[in-house]
Amino acid sequence: MPAQTPYFKLLPVALFILNLSSCATKPITTSPLPFDAAVKILANDLLSQVEKKTMLKLPIAKVGVMDDFTDEDTGEFVSASEAIEKMILTEAETNFSRFSISKMNKDNIRTADFLLNGIISLEKYDPASDGKNYHLVASVTDLKTGEVIANSATWISDKNLDYSPMREYKEAPMYMIDKRHKSKVKTARSLSGIQADVEYYKTLETNALLAEAANAYEKADYPLVITMLKEVSNRPDGQVMKTYAMLYQAYFKEGKGPAAEEAFGKLVELSVQNNSLSVKLLFGVNSTEFIADKELKARYQLWIRQISKYFNADEHCVKIIGHSSHTGSEGYNVHLSKARADAVQRQMVAQYQAIKRKTVTQGMGFKYNIKGLGTDDGRDAIDRRVEFVVTECADLS
Repeated sequence: MPAQTPYFKLLPVALFILNLSSCATKPITTSPLPFDAAVKILANDLLSQVEKKTMLKLPIAKVGVMDDFTDEDTGEFVSASEAIEKMILTEAETNFSRFSISKMNKDNIRTADFLLNGIISLEKYDPASDGKNYHLVASVTDLKTGEVIANSATWISDKNLDYSPMREYKEAPMYMIDKRHKSKVKTARSLSGIQADVEYYKTLETNALLAEAANAYEKADYPLVITMLKEVSNRPDGQVMKTYAMLYQAYFKEGKGPAAEEAFGKLVELSVQNNSLSVKLLFGVNSTEFIADKELKARYQLWIRQISKYFNADEHCVKIIGHSSHTGSEGYNVHLSKARADAVQRQMVAQYQAIKRKTVTQGMGFKYNIKGLGTDDGRDAIDRRVEFVVTECADLS
């Protein structure tokens, strides 16, 4: 895809989206290992570094909190994330008795000594290989100083990790790739001895509140979720994608359509500001029709209505670019991805006729895959996407 200019904003919108940075964090293993072994080695290496840094200063127990281990490309908390966290907590309890570690929340973040943060990415372990491996990267930050005091990484040999989204991510309308997530990734990849990225470090309390709201959402206590998120949205650093994505879902679950639509509209606005509008629109296999799910189709109508409303009012024009996963021939996938972009355009035009003259569609096939697995399931869902590239109308072609 062409480089951005001052007149372009890349807004990944639709099937699934976004690519973040890679890093040169040195892994502690010489080759990919089975999932359990890789996680245990990372946990022991990471906590051993913390032990050396902290126990030499004060001979007292240290309290740690753990932020979500999320996918680098999508920002999602998946089943594999939960398994990783459980293993790390078990290793800490078994082999590091001087530590007391638990998941981050609004209460423990204020008194904890350190924060453990990690990501899962899919990268080439061997640059000469055609395949990719899961890469687990984590760091620990001293919450009193903001300094990263430990960093570790391992490669996982398993190719079929369970990547099913969990908690509020199951039904989230977008991938929440905002500046906070990017800062979280940067901190996870930071080497020991430097300061944690300021955007991540300064918003920890608000994100602990969001974690509490996520717990309430998991328990289906949607009125409580709404109350908590209204409080979060009033905080200076609470105007983030996750706030409004979860607020939209809670309103939708409560049958409060106008409020849900308003929250989604705010989510669209924030996504545009973050150059990462990534709405989850699921098409049937080899089809330009959305999947046959009555509730999802109702949600999609709301999403497309609000996206269309935003771009109808915006002064710029829009390129709608379709993508596909890496299965089938190149020619077929170019055609399919273009047809899906056309389908999105038709639904937008049905909302606002002006969208027709303000948009063009293109199909890229699998040329710009992010995962590139060709598995046609949740692991490479991000490759089946439609992007919106906002441009000056004079440059629309």
